[in-house]
Amino acid sequence: MTKEEIQASIKSIMFSGSVCGIEIYACLRDESGYQTKKIRATDKLLSSTKDKVAGFINCTYLADDAEFDTSENIADNKKEFYEISLTESYSPFAFLDDAEKRTEYYSESDRNKLSGFLFKINLNDQYFWVYQHIYSVSRIDRSKNIIARLTGDTYDEIDSDIVQIDSRADIIIFSSSVVTAKMDLMQRFFGFEQYIRAGAQKTIEIIRDLDIVDSLEKFVAFENKSKLTNAKKLLKAKNSPVLQMKKNDLLENLKKHSRYKTMFKFEEDHIVISSQKEAAAFIKMLNDDIVRSELTGKEYDSSSKMLLGSVGASQ
Repeated sequence: MTKEEIQASIKSIMFSGSVCGIEIYACLRDESGYQTKKIRATDKLLSSTKDKVAGFINCTYLADDAEFDTSENIADNKKEFYEISLTESYSPFAFLDDAEKRTEYYSESDRNKLSGFLFKINLNDQYFWVYQHIYSVSRIDRSKNIIARLTGDTYDEIDSDIVQIDSRADIIIFSSSVVTAKMDLMQRFFGFEQYIRAGAQKTIEIIRDLDIVDSLEKFVAFENKSKLTNAKKLLKAKNSPVLQMKKNDLLENLKKHSRYKTMFKFEEDHIVISSQKEAAAFIKMLNDDIVRSELTGKEYDSSSKMLLGSVGASQ
């Protein structure tokens, strides 16, 4: 979806001029995965929660200067919201499908499994979900502290469960996609690393099918690094217009390019990739990261704005 479509989807339910509804669910996590339990809440708590969440969404997701991009471009590491498409192979919130059918309610015995809160925001039969993660620093631990509240003019110890709901909307979940700026949260708790690596491997398959390099070995090693930096770069390249070119046209253009004609080694109708450094350069080419300034005539790495020296020079 475009920025306008994402914001319109939120506004049509939460800021339409009609009063939208809200339900609060506990998001529980254990070794078997995720499940939900509805939280019994007073009208006052529901209203206050809706106001806090709506205020946050209005100032962030709906801000005029909010920026959105597809998850394929997370290698750019920009401070913006990313939309992640939900597919059969990646659907981390499928457990929400039966949320309303569950008859169990959250209780204090579920506390150790509480991962976050889920807010269902609806207007008639239209709805979206908001996920708010519970971080360890915001948990109220009564086993280590005495919590008291003022009743009348006397303080008394609280001996029952306490939860804290913040003014945050970490992830907005639509039927076919999720929108979030918390990519680290997606990676740590919702399997987004597998999504990244699957996309990276798809890029390698496309390179294989194009039959433009002599070997894929260095690309596989490049992707297999424990850090996701390389896999993200490969993921971004998956939709590169360069990969949609005809092989012979691409080879001819590379051989004429001011930088690539000496950066790559060509043998017959293939590019020789004999190191991970060369694999990285090839991926940088796919992502069209090298640009020439019309003003200065110098070449830059557009992803870092770094001035590039001559090919082969240390940078």
